[in-house]
Amino acid sequence: MLRTGDIRDAILVSDPTHTLRVLRIAQDLGIVAWGSPTPTSMVEADNAKRIEATIHELGGLALYFFAHAAPPGELGGDVP
Repeated sequence: MLRTGDIRDAILVSDPTHTLRVLRIAQDLGIVAWGSPTPTSMVEADNAKRIEATIHELGGLALYFFAHAAPPGELGGDVP
């Protein structure tokens, strides 16, 4: 949608634990992005869920870095 509208800047709203990864992906796609972690996330109300979400996001970020560093065509290394 951003490319279609020739939009290069965005405010991305997501769970606080997901904000770092979504901002990194946006940066890699050439989007100037600002994060706005939602204060109404369901994981924020429960410490156990927050810890689980944080671990999930750390793994997701590591996988993203690994896949992004792969040669084009392998494990998503070539980001569209």
